[in-house]
Amino acid sequence: MNRSAHFLMHGPRVDRSLFQRGTQWVMGGLLGILVTAALATSGQGTVVTSGDTSPGPPGTQADPWNTGLLTVGNSANGTLDISSGGQVNSSAGNSAVSNGVTGDITINDAGSLWNMSGSLTMGTWGVASLGIHNGGTVSVGTTLIAGQYS
Repeated sequence: MNRSAHFLMHGPRVDRSLFQRGTQWVMGGLLGILVTAALATSGQGTVVTSGDTSPGPPGTQADPWNTGLLTVGNSANGTLDISSGGQVNSSAGNSAVSNGVTGDITINDAGSLWNMSGSLTMGTWGVASLGIHNGGTVSVGTTLIAGQYS
């Protein structure tokens, strides 16, 4: 079984964007809180899902996209791409839930944001990747869980 969560690895090279100037992780709970001054301006960005994403159907979503639990890659591979200042607000997030499934998430560009009031679980049984590039932001309200059953 191949079960893992990748935050810094994309193929054979290390993705250093997590440490580049302007890249932000925002987490609550025991990990502390980073307050950011510039959040996404609604209606100007891009939010696109493909493959197995819930809620569906896949395609271009509203910006901002406000939803409950957002799952990327449940029983089949799925992707979520947030760019150009796009914003997703969800109660929680899951990626790569089932064995053999991939869930690929990319947040690219300043002002692009995935904001969760609850937890983010990456790689429950499958292989999850989370790429944060060029000033994108991920905000996890409570707990970040990576490789839950690996």
